[in-house]
Amino acid sequence: MGTLKKGDITREIIVNNARESFFINGYDKTLMQNIAKDSGIALGSLSYYFKKKEDLAAVLLNDYINKIYDYIKRNLSAELNTYFLHTVASIPYYRNMFDDPNTRLFYYELLKGGALHNEPHSENPFRRSMSSITSHMMYDYHLIQSEFYKKAYTIYNNAGRYATLTKLLEDEFNEVPIEYVINFISGSSGRNLGLPHDEIEKALQLALDFNEEHTLDHIQLLKATE
Repeated sequence: MGTLKKGDITREIIVNNARESFFINGYDKTLMQNIAKDSGIALGSLSYYFKKKEDLAAVLLNDYINKIYDYIKRNLSAELNTYFLHTVASIPYYRNMFDDPNTRLFYYELLKGGALHNEPHSENPFRRSMSSITSHMMYDYHLIQSEFYKKAYTIYNNAGRYATLTKLLEDEFNEVPIEYVINFISGSSGRNLGLPHDEIEKALQLALDFNEEHTLDHIQLLKATE
């Protein structure tokens, strides 16, 4: 592995300080000026790397989901398409966040703020990543949809997904295991996109089976792990 450049080292320091601040203070009370101070740089220099706080959250979320993807790929013998992989990954992605009180608060505030999720044409890296996943799902199943349909799907799907997640975080579904709530979201996303019913059902069952055998609690968004 090559030596990191100075800019890469600074970026890594910023991300690590943001992660710690998000964990301790939550999303709303984390300030960009404090992240800059903790990182030993001026606020103006911080904006060179990350223009907004949501961009830091997006980097952490992308890193988190990719670690989960990598674990699943290493521990499943079958090759998965995008929908299957994302469906299996969604359960530990949310379960691990919601099990930790600090991370749960961070994500709740992030959802309520709306900046990271609710703009389908946002330039933040997390939204671009989610748009890419949708495109790959359509490609895998040879779906050809109009630009109107893709735009409407994104808006409709995001609104339903994040409203359901918000209610889950507000303990609206205490009587139901979190795995079933997340599978409901994944199944609804597949149906709204027009994926085959039997494929959706297979993906949902695989998600339950895999996550019954693998906890993945060693992969965390904010909380430090041994």
